[in-house]
Amino acid sequence: MGKKVITNKDFYKRFIECLKIGVSFGLEGKIVEGDIDIKEIYERIKNIKDKELKGAKLEKRDYKIIIKININVYMVKVEFKGEFKMYFSKNTEKIVICTIFGGDAFFTNSTFKKGANFDYTIFKKDAIFWFSKFGDKNTIKFRHSIFEGVAQFNNSEVGFKIYFMNVIFKEKANFKKALLNRAHFNNCIFEKEAYFIDTEFNGKVKFEKLAFESIAKFTDILFDSLSLREAIFNDIVLFKKKKENKIKTFLWQFIYFQKLFLRILNYHKQHINLDLLHILSLILFFQHYIINYLQITLSCPNQKLPNL
Repeated sequence: MGKKVITNKDFYKRFIECLKIGVSFGLEGKIVEGDIDIKEIYERIKNIKDKELKGAKLEKRDYKIIIKININVYMVKVEFKGEFKMYFSKNTEKIVICTIFGGDAFFTNSTFKKGANFDYTIFKKDAIFWFSKFGDKNTIKFRHSIFEGVAQFNNSEVGFKIYFMNVIFKEKANFKKALLNRAHFNNCIFEKEAYFIDTEFNGKVKFEKLAFESIAKFTDILFDSLSLREAIFNDIVLFKKKKENKIKTFLWQFIYFQKLFLRILNYHKQHINLDLLHILSLILFFQHYIINYLQITLSCPNQKLPNL
């Protein structure tokens, strides 16, 4: 049975009802059509009296508006087809809207098709993004955010790019088995443990001008390009790059050469009358070629073979 589709209007209606009565908001196994925008949430609650809005509070500081969501937010197996924006700022409008999650913020096993913006967001309690997937065409933004509770990004996948610049992690940050493309952690502060265990980084990854105040584990990681320029480690740091499975690489390449030889042999059979001497010559040539190639490849496991 497929997921039920709801509109962003349905989402806003249910979410604001929870804000009014001050109860946790939960959404599971749904597809949400359209954008989810903190600006739209603000427009819908700005005229509600404080006593009628038990689960949220609005603070205005000059041009800046802060929306404090004082309820738990649980979203499980939700697919957001549009953008998910918890920060609003436009040059044409003289307001900036930021979000504070006062309760738990769970976005587990969910998909953000067109990206997500959590810039300047404060997570007062745990922020959980287990097994969540972020689209492959839009930048994911957590710039200038503060995680006061545990930040969990275990097994999450970022298809395009993710920015964690100027972020403060006050509690444990866990990125175990995450897939992060072009991740930037510049100017971050990790006050407690930071775990990048079995994490895969693709593209240029930057951990520049940041500070690890506690244990940092970068074990069994895969990366193309990783920069630690001016990074500060004030406690134990562990680095271990994940090794390629050479046996698996060898078997894969052996199958490749087996297919190649059979194709060559079949071609010669169709176009040339082969006798036993010709077949033996082809076998010797193939044997010499595969041994030389595998010797090179096993010493450089990233060597790629052409498609057959």
